[in-house]
Amino acid sequence: MAKGQLDNREAYAARKLILEQGQLLAVVNLHEDTFQPFVGSRASVLFVRKRSGREPSSYPIFMAISNEVGQTSRGAPIYELDESGKPKVLEGVHIVKQDLSDIAKAFAAFQKGELQNSAFRFAMPSSQLDTATLSFNPVRYLPGNEAAWNHVLRLGETDAFEIRTLGTLGRVFNGPRFKRPYADRGVTSGDGILQYFTGTALTQAKGENIKYLDKGKADRQTRRHLDSLIIRRGYILITDSGTLGRVVMALKQHDGHVATNNLIRVVIDDHILRFYVYEVLRSELGQRLMLRNAYGTNQEHLEPDEIKKIPIPIPRNPELIRRVAANAKIAYEAFEESLNAGTKAQESLDEVLGFNSEEE
Repeated sequence: MAKGQLDNREAYAARKLILEQGQLLAVVNLHEDTFQPFVGSRASVLFVRKRSGREPSSYPIFMAISNEVGQTSRGAPIYELDESGKPKVLEGVHIVKQDLSDIAKAFAAFQKGELQNSAFRFAMPSSQLDTATLSFNPVRYLPGNEAAWNHVLRLGETDAFEIRTLGTLGRVFNGPRFKRPYADRGVTSGDGILQYFTGTALTQAKGENIKYLDKGKADRQTRRHLDSLIIRRGYILITDSGTLGRVVMALKQHDGHVATNNLIRVVIDDHILRFYVYEVLRSELGQRLMLRNAYGTNQEHLEPDEIKKIPIPIPRNPELIRRVAANAKIAYEAFEESLNAGTKAQESLDEVLGFNSEEE
């Protein structure tokens, strides 16, 4: 079935029916290139057995994620290589680099009660399925992701921390989709001209992927959309598709410009708390908390409503928050200064060489 149906709202009734009338034995997320080059949709395989009425209330479910399928998105084979970089050969045939055979062996071990859990092949009790969503997605239950979630919950049981969801600490949103009124070729400044930052452009020192929009070409609705997509220095930005969960903080050079709606904005007014949360989200712990909520068929996504629910451990000792925030602020401002210095270095070089790209 389509991978998105493992945890999206539309297929909730189907998942509920499976659990009511069947026993979910296994879920395997296939690699995104499994059916390429003809079908780009992500798919999963479910193993379900019709209930007999004698099943226990909780039973183990095998879950796995395939990371190698032996071919590229164009259908070109990928082989196992030896130490010299040549394809390995077994009985006169090249060995394809894939992990489906290992998943099949792990499933056989699971059926015998001999499975040793690993990062991408594990067993979990059916009683641990998320009761709110009935998600079947193995990513949701990866041992590492679950460990992160449980670690935060344990912190909340101590006197040293309180747990606040991200949505209670600030505004979390990603803005509307809109029709892009691109500026004419070569136009980069002027009345109504706005820089437009994609997720990639936000991470580039020189902004090679910056595009330009002309507000004068936009209709009234699009102008409203553009206004709502303007970002400010200090916004925390999270990529919600493609490379999921990348976290950046908007810089001076981004202030007042438009950013793609595929970035989830986190706006926290308290600057000390803002830098603390920024570091939490960038950490391995924060990444695991975010990525456990990824979903999608053709491309995985994160939704603002799910990001709002991420539990953030807040030390009750404000000095600990200030310590983390102070170091984060130093790094942030040093990065801004390094970018400014790099720009000045390029400008001085152009001056020395007498080069003007616009005149050329």
